[in-house]
Amino acid sequence: MDASVVREVKAALKRALGKRLPVQVIEGTPHQHILTIGQQAVFTVEIRDVFLKKVTPLLAFALHPPGRPFIVFLPYVTEEAGREMRRQGLCYADTAGNTFLHHPAADLFVLVQGQPKPKKDKPTADPAHGRAFRKSGLRVLFHLLTEPELVRQPYRAIAPRTATPVATVGLIMRDLTQQGYLLDEEPRQLLRFDDLVRRWVEGYGDTLRPGLPAQRYRWTAPDTAVGGWQNLLLGANTYWGGEPAAALLLNGYLLPEYFTLYSTATRPGLMRQLRLVPDPTGNIEVLPPFDDRLNFTQPTSNCVPPLLVYADLLLSGDARNREVAQQLYARYIRHSA
Repeated sequence: MDASVVREVKAALKRALGKRLPVQVIEGTPHQHILTIGQQAVFTVEIRDVFLKKVTPLLAFALHPPGRPFIVFLPYVTEEAGREMRRQGLCYADTAGNTFLHHPAADLFVLVQGQPKPKKDKPTADPAHGRAFRKSGLRVLFHLLTEPELVRQPYRAIAPRTATPVATVGLIMRDLTQQGYLLDEEPRQLLRFDDLVRRWVEGYGDTLRPGLPAQRYRWTAPDTAVGGWQNLLLGANTYWGGEPAAALLLNGYLLPEYFTLYSTATRPGLMRQLRLVPDPTGNIEVLPPFDDRLNFTQPTSNCVPPLLVYADLLLSGDARNREVAQQLYARYIRHSA
């Protein structure tokens, strides 16, 4: 799929720029290439083969070499998403011809917008196609990424562990195999682990997290944010995510400014337990878990698994949190592959 996105975006860029500025795409890693326009404009290219409804997951991985502009190739960019990406200074180009290029050193500025979404090809008849990154697939993948031994288990064992029908597990695993993320022969194993984590974080931010109704609060005692939150008794089925979880997992490296909690507790119960006051602009966000067993990797921990903490940090859009996320990844996530 990546190859077709690159091919179609390259053709669209050539149509937009004409013959005066030659367009060349130099292949690199599976999801990152180099784009040259004319003699001077050089961009690092990130390729996304799916249409993302949210821009934030995309920005979370907008890491590029210093001094080189960054561009994302996408199947399609809506006008709203285009405005947000331009506001963030992120260049983009899609298969329809919608384009934003800004390269000050090469004196290049191009903006093409309003191109309609290309007509979809006839849907594939394969029921497994795309299953891995839909809601049920993302939930199963969360378990596979955080429980390394689970991928080697029979589907009938994976199904109850992930609260997913056996048949659906089979479709998800087949899709992962077809996309090159799973070696489906004994012993079964995940492939391209780093890229698969990236896809999960993007899917979580684009598909799972937007469906979680958030509640906002502030502390009754403001100084709780500085000292004391670590000693709170969270109660059953309530776990730290985001910045506070990172602070605990990294031994206080981060001083939380924004507090994320995942909980199934009732609102009155949570307010009493943690001494919270409802506040639509508060710095405490409480989310229901997308999975009933968010602490399955560390039953005695009061934090959600590091993968979810990593996603929370990246999706916050905070540059400070991005640095912390990389430390968390190196210590807890990469080593679990």
